[in-house]
Amino acid sequence: MINILEDGYLQHMKILIFTLSLFSILLFAEDSETIYLKNGCPNCHGFYGQGTSSGPRLQNKKEALLLRRLIDLKKGITRTPQGTVMLSFAQILDDNQTRAMAHYLSIMKTSYENRIEYDYEGDDFGDS
Repeated sequence: MINILEDGYLQHMKILIFTLSLFSILLFAEDSETIYLKNGCPNCHGFYGQGTSSGPRLQNKKEALLLRRLIDLKKGITRTPQGTVMLSFAQILDDNQTRAMAHYLSIMKTSYENRIEYDYEGDDFGDS
């Protein structure tokens, strides 16, 4: 009877330790958006991954494609001379961050929530 209780106790302790470990990882882990912003990705790829003159569009690309590209970059493989800029950015990501970033970019949407809009009265604008 004691062995059954000890086994049950150990099982509950293992579950508790696993749950606390998972919670601490989630609590302290940076989300993909934070990583994207902190690493300066918007400088070349745009705030919403829409692409700019200096970097390709990333938003809404297939997750498998993005993951493959990030893994290649982590290995030092790039398709263009300009892609060498990305090597150092990709290489600082761990495997979990790489997968999370690929997923984040694949579902990224352009947001106009904070966009400034001007409401002009009349049809003519400028000098008259």
